[in-house]
Amino acid sequence: YRDASFTAMEIEALREAVRRLSSEVSKLRGEKMLEQLKSLGCLRKPLRRQERLANVNDTSDKENIPSPTQEQKPSTLPQILRDASILQKEIFSVLANPQVIQLPKLSLKQVEESPTSGAGDDGSSSRQQQPVKCVLPSATIQLNRQTVKLVKLKNDLEQLQQRALEAIKTEIPNTSIPTDFTSFPSVKMKQLLLNTKSSIIDVDQTPLQYRLIFPGGECNKQDSTKLCMTREDLHNLHSHLLTVTG
Repeated sequence: YRDASFTAMEIEALREAVRRLSSEVSKLRGEKMLEQLKSLGCLRKPLRRQERLANVNDTSDKENIPSPTQEQKPSTLPQILRDASILQKEIFSVLANPQVIQLPKLSLKQVEESPTSGAGDDGSSSRQQQPVKCVLPSATIQLNRQTVKLVKLKNDLEQLQQRALEAIKTEIPNTSIPTDFTSFPSVKMKQLLLNTKSSIIDVDQTPLQYRLIFPGGECNKQDSTKLCMTREDLHNLHSHLLTVTG
């Protein structure tokens, strides 16, 4: 009996120790999570993609004009990623569900008419069949609707690409810009780059080795681009500029 009571007391003490340890662990986890939350920065308010909803009864174009706040506020990369995901789902939905243009069919229906003047005295009435059109939009209207939907997706994709390019230039200014090393210059470009003076007859003295193409900005103010060149290349560039300007 004493061993059983002693064992029960040990079990109860172990249970109490487990409760205290679990509460202590929960307290430590809560303090650690609180410290992590305090160390985080401010969250950006998510901006949902606002689609332009055109009213069927209203023929004015005021709804299609974006508000000035939407024009002035620049887009961020997370917002562009969300918009790209939504646009991708829309494009996949259109490609997965092709719509077939339904041609309206004519159905014949018997219509009763009042007795004509040439009918007999027995009051018999004449019946004739008239074509009745089905309530379906014409093929032109259906095709126009599909065309408008595809053009809207194309315009949204082009706007999204432009917004992504502007956001990358703003948020990641030091990102690498791919240059064109594969396209060959035209004959006129070769004549401009090569020294065409009468004193230089051998064309191999100033060969065209490479060409760099940088995208130009739409704004008047453009950021400066730094190039790493050797002394010989810099001397050749200066001499070429003096030759062209002279």
